[in-house]
Amino acid sequence: MSELSDDDLLAGVRTYWETQDAVPEGMVARLQTAAALAASDLDLELMLLVERTEELAGARGASATAYTLRFAHDGVDLLLRISTDGSSPRIDGWVVPPSPITVVVLRDSEELATLEVGDTGRFELPGLTPGMLRLRLEPADGTTPFMTPAFEI
Repeated sequence: MSELSDDDLLAGVRTYWETQDAVPEGMVARLQTAAALAASDLDLELMLLVERTEELAGARGASATAYTLRFAHDGVDLLLRISTDGSSPRIDGWVVPPSPITVVVLRDSEELATLEVGDTGRFELPGLTPGMLRLRLEPADGTTPFMTPAFEI
């Protein structure tokens, strides 16, 4: 048996991992979008994912699932309940403490929706298509906008 050169050995390892654990579809585009946002003139701060909980579906709702995400940034919490009924996902959201804020829904660099959230802090986004999303929150008082990390619905 002949010995492999370092280059041949590394090429074999690369080929193995590319076939066994390929880069997820769309990941490069999402990373490029995140890098572009970070390099843009927007002064955005990233919220942290604090909690994720799964809700079990009942016996009659076997196709429906729901989960809750909680993000936090500088004294502001964003609670999201993502639910699916088999046809289209829906997000119910609460900004705590409640205050007027603009919520922008983003998929990659495309704005899907913009909502003005009133004093109750509650909003809803029905009829979404599955995929990766981010929410940008722009406080009405003019303080620095902030954004969630990407999450999947």
